[in-house]
Amino acid sequence: MLLKDAAVAADYPEIAIFAMETLLESDPKDVKVLHELGRLYHQYEQSDKAVEVYNRISEIAPLDLEAIKLGKDASARASMKDGGWTEAESYRDLIKDKEVAVSLEQQSRMQLSDESLEEQINETFARHEAEPQNVDLAKRLGLLHDQKEDLEGAIAWYQYAVDLTNKSDPGLVRKVADLKMKQLERQIREERAVSRGTRKERCRSSREKMAQLETAKKQRAEILIDDARKRLDRNPTDLQLRYELGEQLDERRRIPDALPELQRARQNPNARLKAMNLLGRCYRELGMLRSRGQAASKTPRAR
Repeated sequence: MLLKDAAVAADYPEIAIFAMETLLESDPKDVKVLHELGRLYHQYEQSDKAVEVYNRISEIAPLDLEAIKLGKDASARASMKDGGWTEAESYRDLIKDKEVAVSLEQQSRMQLSDESLEEQINETFARHEAEPQNVDLAKRLGLLHDQKEDLEGAIAWYQYAVDLTNKSDPGLVRKVADLKMKQLERQIREERAVSRGTRKERCRSSREKMAQLETAKKQRAEILIDDARKRLDRNPTDLQLRYELGEQLDERRRIPDALPELQRARQNPNARLKAMNLLGRCYRELGMLRSRGQAASKTPRAR
């Protein structure tokens, strides 16, 4: 951050951007650093790259309204720059094709109507056909379909983005897993609400969906654990990452593996209380409760 501030003060944009990109190599999901990088791209009039950054933030934190707004603004600036427009009081006066102006206004809205969503999907798909290897367009289509509550379409587009990146982006892989779980949960709710069919058939179908949901949850958990381990390998002294890994292992009931991570995470003042709470739960599950300094049991309880 100091290097970035110094580079900005000395008017060396490449170094300032390089500093933020270096930070992201250790933690690609650091929203604070991503916002800082987006501001740099905006400051140095690199709107296309700013759009990519804000799209990444929206993938990590879908409820980040600031990122959504700034992303739309950056997209509008990029479109104006590509069109060769100069500054004016009203960009609408400079656009010959009024439909383009309507599109930019739609992108700047915080919430899109179904009709506007469909228009954005069609426009983005047209760009995708021209650039089928563009990962950002595939992610954008996935996000739009998700906003439209078209889970099948969202899964297909995010999976397409996963394939384009050769599964190198754990955030995308996790997004696909989350959407599949959401889809299964919706199907289960719908089936429970349907009164048609025999009770036996409904129960059998519900059991099958529940089994699929449980499998999806296990797959998602393994993705999260693998992602946490990779980040920890890059930063073995980061105690916050130790806590996150221990938390994921605990959720998967891999308690013996979670214990050493949580014990080390206690040294982090920000994670200390949460780590101790999880440690207490782990000890209880293992039957390692203590009373007046004496061990109530030294052997794991059969589960």
